[in-house]
This record gives sequence, structure tokens and C-alpha cells, in this order.
Amino acid sequence: MVALLFALVPPFPLHGVYMSPAVVKSGKGRSAFLRMVERGYLNAVVIDLKTEKGLVPLRDPYLSGFYREFIEEMRERGIYVIGRLICFKDSSLAFADSGRYALRDSSGKIWFHPKSGYWVDPSVKEIWDYLRDIAVEAIKEGVCEIQFDYVRFPSFPGYVFNGDKGKTLVEFLKYMCSCLDTLAFLGADVYGFTVWLEHLSREGQSFDSFAKYVDAIYPMLYPSHFGDNFMADRGKEGRTFGIIYESMVRAEERIKDPFVRIIPYLQAFDWKRSRLGEDYILNQINAAEQASGSGWILWEPSGNYYQAYEEYTRYLAVKEVEIKYDSLRYTCPSTEKGIREGPPGSDREGEEERDRIPD
Repeated sequence: MVALLFALVPPFPLHGVYMSPAVVKSGKGRSAFLRMVERGYLNAVVIDLKTEKGLVPLRDPYLSGFYREFIEEMRERGIYVIGRLICFKDSSLAFADSGRYALRDSSGKIWFHPKSGYWVDPSVKEIWDYLRDIAVEAIKEGVCEIQFDYVRFPSFPGYVFNGDKGKTLVEFLKYMCSCLDTLAFLGADVYGFTVWLEHLSREGQSFDSFAKYVDAIYPMLYPSHFGDNFMADRGKEGRTFGIIYESMVRAEERIKDPFVRIIPYLQAFDWKRSRLGEDYILNQINAAEQASGSGWILWEPSGNYYQAYEEYTRYLAVKEVEIKYDSLRYTCPSTEKGIREGPPGSDREGEEERDRIPD
């Protein structure tokens, strides 16, 4: 993929955080984020271009000004701005035009699941064009990369779709690539356990297939979303480290194209915190750094990254010292028995939890 010269080149390695529209508007944590940038610790930020409720901040009269100001400031500081575009989970579009775009159940009613919400049909071309237009507008405002999220079908059953899920999603990415390839860099978020399986039949996601049409692929490797029995014999710290490290090793082995960046989302939120072990953010960062040099993005939907910044700063301090002694605080667990071939299991309900901001 080739982006126009005015777009910032993706930093290598990329170290970033996600900020929701509410965080962008309120300025919460911005000073702390910019201090981390000034120290050279962070260089990228992810912001929403469309939410799962259908909100498009750059078109919203109350948010557009804050968004434009934020993007301009980030670009002036040399920060790589990624626009996260939620694609097929959209409660507003599901009811638009009498529900003509929505996924439906066998009775013809608009499909809904209490843990998944409302979705549109990923095969509808009008939705593709709508998403394309949002992306083009964001690029004109200075967004460097479009990151497609929720490029999948719901994980829960009950809706009717008679086509090929995987082919439908790949065709969508091919279309977006044909429209946007010369305007900006493109990326796609995928479930973390796509790196362990050839294809997710329920969701339609395929790690290898998606990677053919984007510049970067972002597996969401939140340890809390893997089955509790997966790597359970390693202890909390070893399991947290192992999930990130071995997933990234597998991902790097599967994608042979050297121009496709593989950048994991890491868990900075505290869901299932008691099962993750001590310094769970530091541990994940260490695993990602050891397995791949492309970088990582921290995810905490409420924007509270103070613990993450503290652990990351401590990690860098320890790393600086340990370079002299050729020793790391956490090392890769023994793989003498071989990397497991079976699927890791998943907590698909946990995926719906990741976007929820605590009251």
C-alpha cells in the first residue's frame, strides 16, 4: 500500500494509546499523554471516527471542533493519528431507512443480542460507501491511518445470513483498499485468537486474508479474553506473558509480507485483573517487545492510563539497567514442549466488555 507524501509515515516502533470521543472532548489525560510523547515514550494515538452507536465525531456539531483541534495539535507535534472506524456494529444504522441495512432474525425482525447489540449486514454496498466517505473526510482533516474495527459478524447466533462470511469481509476490505489506498495507510483490528486459528467461522475473520489488503493488522491480544484454561499451567505472570509473546510469534510466522506491520492491542483496563498477575501491563509490553519490534497500542476505554504510564516508565528504567547485565525481569516461558497447536479458547463476551466505559 502506498500513502500520499503528506501523510506521516508510521513510526517504527509504534507506541500508542486509544482515546474515546469523550476523552478527546474533555482533555482527560492529555497532559500526561503529551509528557510521555515529549519523553519519547509514545508516538501515536487512536481516535474514533465512528462509534458503535453511529456517532461520527467529525460531523457532530458538539464534537467536530474538539476533534479538529486535537488532530491539528497531534500532527503539529509529530504524533501519528490513527482513525478507528467501527464498521458493522451500529445501532443507529440498523434502524435507518426502516431497518433496510440491519441484520435480521428468521422472523424478519431486526436482530439484537443483549451482549452484542445491533448490527448492519456487512454485505450491503451502501454501508461500504458510507464508511468510505467517513474515512475520506477524516483523511482530509489530517488522520494518517484508517483502522477498520468490527470487520466481522456478531459472535452470537440468531441472525440470518446466507452468504460466505469470510468472502464478504475480504471483499469489503478489497473495496476500501481500492478507494483509499493512495490517500492514507490502512489497518484492520482482529480478534486475538485469529492468530491461532485459520478462520473464525462465526465472525468470518481470517488473519491471513485480512492482512493482504491492509498496511497494518492489529490483533487484540487482551489476556482477559482468552479462555481461562489456556496456558493455565504457567501461573498468572507466565500466562499473561505467554499469551502476548506466543501469539505474536505465530502472527509473525504467518504473515510473510515484510511491509505489513503486526501491532497488538494490549490490555490496560482491569477486567479480570486478579487473573493477570503482578505488573500485568508491564508484562504485556515486555512480551510484545521481545516477540516483535513493530510496536503496540494500549487500550483503556475510559482514558485512565496512569497505571499504564507508571508501569511502562518503570519498564524502560529497568530495561536501561538490564541492557548492561543482559537480563530481563520477565523471560519467555520454556517452549521445549512446543507452542500449543490447539485453539486458545475465548471470551467473546469479553470482547463486548472492552468498549464499555465504567459509570
